[in-house]
Amino acid sequence: MAALQSFVTSSPGWSILIGVVLLGLLALAGLVAYGFSAPPTPEERKKWLPGDNLLGNEANRLRGTLAITIDAPRERVWPYLAQLGQRRAGFYSFDWLERLFTFKIYNTYTIVAEWQDIAPGEYIFYHQNGIGSEVKEVDKGRHIASLSDSRRPSNCQGAFAFVPPFGLKSFAWSWNFILEDAGPGQTRFFTRCDAVFEPYDGLRKGLVAFFLGIPSFVMCKSMLKTIKACAEGRKSQKTPMNTEAKPPVEQPIYVPRKSWLGISDWIVDKIGVRPITWKPVLKIFKLIVAGSKYMDAPIFGPIYKRLMLFTPNEKRYSHGTIYNLNVDVSAQAESVVVPMDLVKDMLRHASYIASSNACICRDANRCSHFPKEVCCLFLSKSGQTIVDHGVGYEISLDDALARVDKAAELGLIGQALFVEVEQFIWGFSNETMGHFIEMCFCCPCCCVGLNLSHNASRDVKQRFTASGWTSVVDANLCAGCGDCVAPCPQAAITITSEEKAIVNQDYCVGCGICKTHCPTGAIHINQTRPMRASVQEYFLEDARLDLKI
Repeated sequence: MAALQSFVTSSPGWSILIGVVLLGLLALAGLVAYGFSAPPTPEERKKWLPGDNLLGNEANRLRGTLAITIDAPRERVWPYLAQLGQRRAGFYSFDWLERLFTFKIYNTYTIVAEWQDIAPGEYIFYHQNGIGSEVKEVDKGRHIASLSDSRRPSNCQGAFAFVPPFGLKSFAWSWNFILEDAGPGQTRFFTRCDAVFEPYDGLRKGLVAFFLGIPSFVMCKSMLKTIKACAEGRKSQKTPMNTEAKPPVEQPIYVPRKSWLGISDWIVDKIGVRPITWKPVLKIFKLIVAGSKYMDAPIFGPIYKRLMLFTPNEKRYSHGTIYNLNVDVSAQAESVVVPMDLVKDMLRHASYIASSNACICRDANRCSHFPKEVCCLFLSKSGQTIVDHGVGYEISLDDALARVDKAAELGLIGQALFVEVEQFIWGFSNETMGHFIEMCFCCPCCCVGLNLSHNASRDVKQRFTASGWTSVVDANLCAGCGDCVAPCPQAAITITSEEKAIVNQDYCVGCGICKTHCPTGAIHINQTRPMRASVQEYFLEDARLDLKI
């Protein structure tokens, strides 16, 4: 005990970590205790209930049963079951927690007449992306039985057969709600969920039980208690959410978060990358790109976007503007301002310039095509932070300008970035985030930003914009081969029925990756929109970021 006290006293960081882990374990234990409290009797667990036949005779199944006695007849309980669903009255559970995990659910505790007609063939949505179950059996006043089966997906419009990402070939489950008379004026309310999946082994059983079973028990327990309170008249009424469209509200100018007596800054500073943690961070960067491939997936996709601080859109500010360093300028317009000019002008006005020790993207991918030392520049206080942390060094203006020229010579893509999640990677204080501009020189093979954008859903792609120069196709030279389509990080290129490539100018950011893949030289990077006066103005007008350098 004395040794433990000495360790905690001499290692405050570890004591905080140990405290957080213990609190997490206590919270998990509390959730398990809540979800599994007041279980059904052993006889009720074994008894046959309506809907048990939906998964056939498959013996290898996980089963969860919960029950509660309601001091009200079945007729008063049934209306609340009839209107279950994400698009209806919700699930009478912790809707704030459901919304935290991207389920757009708002509970309604009043009985809504237009939601009372439920019949086989209808679909109970759990998530707005289509996860749910199709109603298979209805005995009005007595039970509702529903099924989701990836082997035989529902044909209902918008339905999606969810398969957990645990290496499963198939996944099916039934979710059933049963009301039984329990004496004069009383109802016994059961909810039962069966799940079958392939392969059905110990590892998958554990993963499904832990990641799906425990949360389901907790939420279902809350649902039973809330429906009981509603049917017994003890729950305050809550009218249906007003779903009328509201006019869009202009996003406010970015303001760095408060530091709360410096506590949050201290924590972020300690987790920021240092030379000793550089290699683990490289692995995190690779995981970021790997995870982005599932950004459109239900549940995982919205969670990924929240973790990466891309959503909710109205509260997030991550943004990148592409400054192609090798645009096509005609002989008649050689004096025109090009993206490289804006990049160099920004560097000339910067109070401090630092370079990272190596390009974190190319280092993570062990790039053999481009040098790691032609890497990102950090301006103002963000540059000072990476130098203080030992992962960067101060660079002179002349050397910074020479780096821009070298990047152009190598064919790299200029990209000015403000990425909120990078605060936790580099260890920037909240105040520093108001002075954070990262000027990257990106290769299409390794760049996390470009590869993430390539995999991203459209709402994330829109966070990357052009500086006024975009790809234009010469139809006379285009062979319609389609080599430019797949590499485009913005999914901006399509092949027409005339077998010609066409670029959606609303999506194109002018990175020029398509140009490098064109075998006939049909693609050029031309100015298609007026340019703004400075890099900072792009951030202000496109992303509501008033950044000081």
